[in-house]
Amino acid sequence: MPRSHNAIDGFAVDLLGQIITQFLTFVSIPIIISNTNQSNYGFWLTIGSIMTWISITDLGIGTALTRQLIKVQTIFAGSQLLDKRNVLLSTSFVFFLIAAIVFFVCSILLYPVSIKWFHISAADNRTYFLTYFLAAFAGAISLPLSIYGGILEANQKMVLNRNVATGASLFNIFFSVICSYIFKDVQFLALSLLLTVLIKSLILYFFAHKNYEFSLSFSSFSKQEFQGLLKFGGNFQLAKLANTVASNTDNLFIGSNLGWDSFLFIHLHQNFFKLFPS
Repeated sequence: MPRSHNAIDGFAVDLLGQIITQFLTFVSIPIIISNTNQSNYGFWLTIGSIMTWISITDLGIGTALTRQLIKVQTIFAGSQLLDKRNVLLSTSFVFFLIAAIVFFVCSILLYPVSIKWFHISAADNRTYFLTYFLAAFAGAISLPLSIYGGILEANQKMVLNRNVATGASLFNIFFSVICSYIFKDVQFLALSLLLTVLIKSLILYFFAHKNYEFSLSFSSFSKQEFQGLLKFGGNFQLAKLANTVASNTDNLFIGSNLGWDSFLFIHLHQNFFKLFPS
């Protein structure tokens, strides 16, 4: 199938997946809130905003990897292609591991600050702690594991990658609703996120290794490839930073100054208009 057709199919699947995911997210929020403490659910939303800010540590390498991998596979063939691919993937993987460590360290450093900023009470401290660090761990490991999705994207498997992503999102929603109904505890929302990351990555790992020959090695790290990835990824990171500021900064100030009831109302309002944009 021509690459243009794959791109169109990938866009259509991605758009449909976003519509379904947004609708189910909107429907699931009242169910989760009704089965958990409102302030605890506010914790979860705020933690999500914090993790989104910390995710800037990937420096846009994911997008750069896909672009560079396409370029390598267009220019080289045979054993030379395998060598170039392994160097590029290994370099990206090493960087993602470093980014994951930085992500988790930043999470640790921001934890005591967030407790003071959001006025977490002693009674809620244990719940906040477990929820926060489960989410932080999920965010950290998602960075190196994202390399398998990049491999599929670069090899015209966009539809497959988007289908897996949509399926993972649906699993996260349904598992979160079930856990909130059974356990009445926001910690299980973070556990659901962690399981979703692991399951999604395992599926992508399977398909990546099934379709393409490659290996990851620390010894294959290339400083030159790293500089190329960093140079290209930095441009995309500026756009990601702008989007992060626009979509997540308000959550932090609302949770700190207006209280969790206002936070939840505005969150529902935002999700409503994602479903029905003007």
